[in-house]
Amino acid sequence: MPVPALLERDAPLQQLHAQLQALRSGAGGRCLLLAGEAGVGKTSLLRAAQAQAPAGLEWLNGLCEPLLSPSPWGPLLDWLEALPPSLAQLIVRGRPAQELMPEALAWLRRRSQPLVLCIDDLQWADGASLDLLRFLGRRIQDLPVLLLLAFRDDELGPEHALHGVLAGLPGCTRLLLQPLSAPVVEQAARAAGRSPQGLYRLTRGNPFLLHEWLAGDPMALPASVREAVLARSQRLSAAARAALEQLAVSPLPLERDLLEALQLRAACDEALGCGLLSEQGPGIGFRHELAPQAFEQSLPP
Repeated sequence: MPVPALLERDAPLQQLHAQLQALRSGAGGRCLLLAGEAGVGKTSLLRAAQAQAPAGLEWLNGLCEPLLSPSPWGPLLDWLEALPPSLAQLIVRGRPAQELMPEALAWLRRRSQPLVLCIDDLQWADGASLDLLRFLGRRIQDLPVLLLLAFRDDELGPEHALHGVLAGLPGCTRLLLQPLSAPVVEQAARAAGRSPQGLYRLTRGNPFLLHEWLAGDPMALPASVREAVLARSQRLSAAARAALEQLAVSPLPLERDLLEALQLRAACDEALGCGLLSEQGPGIGFRHELAPQAFEQSLPP
């Protein structure tokens, strides 16, 4: 039995609704950053906010993808049908930012109806799209626009380009979406007819992991969880993936001195940057206990 789509999300929904109401009332443009770990429910929250949005708002959704060969203007491709033909053609042709930015700004300044520009999974955005967001963000107060930007904060290493973009967006509202609390996880388990024993420790309140675990065989790791974990690791170097495999067969987090001795510290630091690992006291281990099972099952005997 699946978990209800949204649990323990009334407060962030109210914050989003307040931003939408302000935009609808003509209070000026604004920017909201929605951050949280992978699987914490950012996309579900955005869908709920759109479904409950005040009348009179236009809403455009764009998605970023972890492409191996990203082209410019990736998330803007989802907006093409709603854009002026001249602007749409610049996007389709992959024209440089110097040509597209003035056209986009002029389009937004001509608008009379308030507009929500929503981009999800911003951590995968291409450089041209990030440049456009920085450009629009510095002018947002004079536009009838809400920039609604969602990203995985557990996948932003210190050198990620998104840090510089976010720092250049003045006056943004920041909303950090937290995992579910232990009582809510237990409540969801009982509603699904399953035992709550150890479930919070297993999922750490991550809604995606909780949903997949309760919907599947309690004696087996859900295939969707295994595939999601392994897919995240594919964006790492071979050394980092090898380190994850070694950590997966350890019953405890490994202390930093041991990682140094095994020459795994640099590889583990890389995996920390993608959110699969976390600092745990004196050691480093998997953020969620389901993740090492995925790696262990992928290893040959």
